[in-house]
Amino acid sequence: MRVLLFVIALATVGCGGAQTQADETPVTDPLSTVQPSELYERGVYLAQHEDYIRAEQYLVAAMQRGHDENVVMPTLLAACVRSSRLSAALGYAEPYLERHPEAWSLRLLVATIHMGLGEPADAHAQLMRVVDDQPTEPVAHYMLGVLSRDDLADPAAAIASFQRYLELAPEGEHAAEARASIARATSAQPQPEGASTLPVRMPSHEPTAGATQ
Repeated sequence: MRVLLFVIALATVGCGGAQTQADETPVTDPLSTVQPSELYERGVYLAQHEDYIRAEQYLVAAMQRGHDENVVMPTLLAACVRSSRLSAALGYAEPYLERHPEAWSLRLLVATIHMGLGEPADAHAQLMRVVDDQPTEPVAHYMLGVLSRDDLADPAAAIASFQRYLELAPEGEHAAEARASIARATSAQPQPEGASTLPVRMPSHEPTAGATQ
């Protein structure tokens, strides 16, 4: 019965003004009887069971009813991304970032979404903002390297970003790819006569832990 109530509640969202039955008794909005926390929990449950479209609906309803957007937003964006609704994810994330510009981990996700949508300039702007705010966050430098290598045709910038990633995370998840990308980019660059190939600058210290929200 609770599941049925949730389905009915969501189906009635945004249905216009209140209707009346023949006896003029106002119809009660079923959503008004559902707590925001219940909407959120149901959305999480649906996302865990890969019903991402309905999960998005419940999570949005939970925020509209006042559930903490800081709690809802990560699950909501994950549901949108996993259902390939990238534009919808941006529609939720970008207004949130305007209200919470310090949310650098979310900004990384937004940059990734822009990359997925083929919007490298927007992705670059978001990543540069993260690098400015969190200069010791390795993933931001790795993503800048990938973007510079694959979309911006800027091998020098790619090398610099990958080298910075390796300084911060020499044994990180993407270390092997970063080293390989540096090697390919340097070997492809024209060298002055008698010059040696640009070496990979290896870190001389332990990686600095990335900042968290």
